[in-house]
Amino acid sequence: MATSYVVELTAEAEKVYARLHDEALKCLERGDPANSKVTTFNMVEEVLDKIIPHDPFNPSRALTGTFSNIFRIKKGRMRVCCIGSSREKKIIVLYISDTPRKEGDINDPYSVFSRLVLSGKFDKFFETIGVRRPDRGQPRSPRTKYTEGGPTDEAERLPDRLCPNRDCSPAASRASSVAG
Repeated sequence: MATSYVVELTAEAEKVYARLHDEALKCLERGDPANSKVTTFNMVEEVLDKIIPHDPFNPSRALTGTFSNIFRIKKGRMRVCCIGSSREKKIIVLYISDTPRKEGDINDPYSVFSRLVLSGKFDKFFETIGVRRPDRGQPRSPRTKYTEGGPTDEAERLPDRLCPNRDCSPAASRASSVAG
C-alpha cells in the first residue's frame, strides 16, 4: 500500500486555489456545472487530493537542471509545481497556474515560476523540508533540458483525466496552509 503525503500550500498557491474555488462555486450556484471554471477547479482538486499525495516523486514529473528538486504536474493549461520530503511525508505546493502557456512571454507560467523561485520567495519552504534550493548562478527555464548540443524541450507526460463532478470544498478544508 502506497504511503500518502500531507499536501500544504504556500500563500501564493493558496491565493490561486481560493480564486479558482470561488469562480467554480459561482458557476455551480448559477446551475452551470459544465462551465470550464468548474472543470479547472476539479482538475486542481484531483492534483492536490489524489495525484500528488499518492505519487509525489514520479520521475516523469521532475523538472531538470536548475529546478531539479521541483516537480510539476500538468493538466490541460493548469500547472502545479511542488517540492516534497519523503522523510517528513510532506509536499509543499509552491505554485498553481491556470494561465495559458506562451513561451517567451513575460507572463508565461514557467517564466513567472522561475522568477519567483530564483528571487528567493520560496527559500524558507526548501529549508523547512530539507530540500536543496535551486542555484541562482545560472537561471534556466524549468521546462528546458540542457544537453551537450544545447537546450531541448522536455517531454510533458500526464494522462488527461477529468475529475468527476462533485461538490466544491473550500480552501479552508486543506490539511493546512503554509503562510508565505
